[in-house]
Amino acid sequence: MTDQEKQSSARGDPDAPGTTAPPARKHRDWRENVKFATGVINSLAIPLLTVAATVVGIYATNTLKEREIAIATENNAQSLRNQREESETNLRSAMFRELVGPLLQSEAGAPLTGDQADLPRAQRLALLAELLALNFHEHFELGPLLRYVDTLPGQTEDAR
Repeated sequence: MTDQEKQSSARGDPDAPGTTAPPARKHRDWRENVKFATGVINSLAIPLLTVAATVVGIYATNTLKEREIAIATENNAQSLRNQREESETNLRSAMFRELVGPLLQSEAGAPLTGDQADLPRAQRLALLAELLALNFHEHFELGPLLRYVDTLPGQTEDAR
């Protein structure tokens, strides 16, 4: 062997004359690995995207349903509050009419019936004024009315 052949074989040159071919490579070249990975990704892309789109769609649908339920619950609560306020207003209005009506009537007004006939006018007015003060004190000032009722003749000390 010549010196060139010895150097070629020492470097592992497979094309050098007088050398034997190296054993078959067990590892693939990196280009082949990239081609293999690209092929796998190409074949799995559509199924993976389908699964991802399904998951996102289910999440979005559930989120929208939760929002709709929350809005419906809030609307029901608001409706219930409105109904309650309306019924309370109607009750207060009827009660106010019943309490103020006799206070505004003159003595020659409508005839008294039931328990109203049993009480003298001053005591009846004191009772009605007290009921007004207890039920409507936050709506308007009742001080002048209570002072008027206190000055009526025939008031007992308990009524004052």
